[in-house]
Amino acid sequence: MLINFYSLIGILPAFLNAQVLFLNTTTLPFVTFYPAGDLKVFRIGDHQNLNVSLWTANSTPWLGDVFIDCEPKIGCPLESLNESMPNLEQSVQLDRSNNFSHFFNLSLRGSTVGINRINVLIHGKKWIQNFAVRTRKTKSGSTFTLLFTKSLTIAIVLGNFLAGIQLNSKQIFANFLHNLCFMFATIVCQFLINPMIGFFIANYVLFHQPFVVRLSFFMVTSVPAGVGKSNFWTVIFGGDLPSAGLTTFAQRIGTLLSMPLWLRFVGKKFFVNRVTISNAFVWHATAIVLVPFLVGMLCNCCCPGRERFNKIAGICKFFFCLCTLLFLCAATLANLALFWPLFHHLDLLLCSALLFPLFAHLSALLIGFILRLSPVQRTTLAVENGVPSIGLAMLLMLWSMGEPEKDVAMMAPIGMALLAEKPLLLLCIAKICYRTFKRDTIGTDRGQETTDVIKMKQRKINEKAEQNQAMRGKEIEGKRNEREI
Repeated sequence: MLINFYSLIGILPAFLNAQVLFLNTTTLPFVTFYPAGDLKVFRIGDHQNLNVSLWTANSTPWLGDVFIDCEPKIGCPLESLNESMPNLEQSVQLDRSNNFSHFFNLSLRGSTVGINRINVLIHGKKWIQNFAVRTRKTKSGSTFTLLFTKSLTIAIVLGNFLAGIQLNSKQIFANFLHNLCFMFATIVCQFLINPMIGFFIANYVLFHQPFVVRLSFFMVTSVPAGVGKSNFWTVIFGGDLPSAGLTTFAQRIGTLLSMPLWLRFVGKKFFVNRVTISNAFVWHATAIVLVPFLVGMLCNCCCPGRERFNKIAGICKFFFCLCTLLFLCAATLANLALFWPLFHHLDLLLCSALLFPLFAHLSALLIGFILRLSPVQRTTLAVENGVPSIGLAMLLMLWSMGEPEKDVAMMAPIGMALLAEKPLLLLCIAKICYRTFKRDTIGTDRGQETTDVIKMKQRKINEKAEQNQAMRGKEIEGKRNEREI
C-alpha cells in the first residue's frame, strides 16, 4: 500500500504538468498558407494543392479542434483534406513531438468561376485566417470574354450613333421647351431616384453578396445610358414617342455628370482591394456613349443629301445588327459558366426581377402624378424608368477589373437583362388576355343582341302579314256584299 502511495506521489507532478501542458487553449496558434498570397492563375478544371501550417511561437504547447471551412459553398474548390474526403474537423495537438506545428494538405479543383475563401477556425467559432481562391474561366472562356468586350464596345458606339440619327435636334429642343415638366421628371427619376434605389438594394439587401456584385448592381441602376430596349416597351404600351426621344437625349447628356458624381460619393463604398473603377475609364466610357450620339444628331441635322443620309443609316443599321448578333453569341459563350452560380443567388435574382423594377416603375408613376403629366407621358416615364440599360455598366466592369472579378461582376447585368423586363411582359400578357376576354364578351353580347333583333323583326313581319291578310279578307268580303246587292 505504501509503495503504491509513494509511486502515485512520484508520478503526480508529471501528470499535473501534462494536464497543464495540453489544456493551453487560450493562445491561438498561427496559420501559414503555401503558396502565400494567391494561387496566381487557377482556372476551371485545374488541380492544385494548398498547404496549411498550424504552429505556435516560443515552443508553446496547444490542444484544440481545427475546422477547415469553405465560403461560399457554391462552387467551393475544396476537394479533399490530407488526401481523404473531408472530415474537415480534426483534433490537433502541438507539442515537442511535432515541433509545435501541424500540416494540412488541401486538394483544390476549380469547378465554377468565383471567389471562395478557405477559412481556418478553432472550435468552429474563433476565426484565425482565410485564403482567397480566385477561380478563373478556362482559356477559351477568357478569349470569348475579350471578344465579348470588343463586340460590346462596337455595339454601344453604333447603337448610340443610330440613336442620334433618329433624333432631330430642332424637334428635340422644341419638345424640350414644351415639355419641361416631363424633362424634370425624367432627370429626377433617372439620375436621383434610381441610383438611390440601387444603392439601398446593393447595401442593405445584397449584403451577403461580394462587393464586386454589389458595385455592379449599383452601376446598372445609376448609369442609364447604353443600348436598351425601353423604346420597344414604350411602343407596346402606347407611350409617347417624342417623349421617349427626350428621355434618350436626357440619358446621354445626364450621364456625363451623374455617373462620375455617383461613383465618387456613393459607389466608392463598394471599392475594395481589387474592385475599383478609375476615373480614366469613366471618362473613356462616357466619351464612347456621348460622341457617337452627338455625331449622329449632327448628321441628321446637317446632312445635305437625304438619300445619301438614308444609305449611310441603312449601312450602319446592317453593321449594328451584325455586331449585336456577334455580341449575343460572344456574351453567351463568355458567360456560360456564370449561369449555374447565378441561379443559386436567389436574392440577386429577386432584386433584378421584382424589387428594382417595381420600385422604379412605381416611383416614376408617382412623380408623374405629382407633376400632373398627361396619361401618355406618365406611361412613357414609368416604362422608360424601369427598363435599365446595362451596356455601359458592363463595359466599365470589363475594363476596370481583372479576372475573375470582372466575370463575377457580370452576374448583376445578366440578371437585369434576363429578368428586369419580366414585370412589363407579365403586364402585357395580362393586358392582351383582358382585351381578348372583353372582345369575346362584347361579341357574345352583340350576337345575343343580334338574335333578339332578328326575332323581333320576324315577329313584326308576321304581325304585319297577319294584319294585311285580315284587311285583305275584309276587302274580299266587302266586294262580295257589293255584288250581292
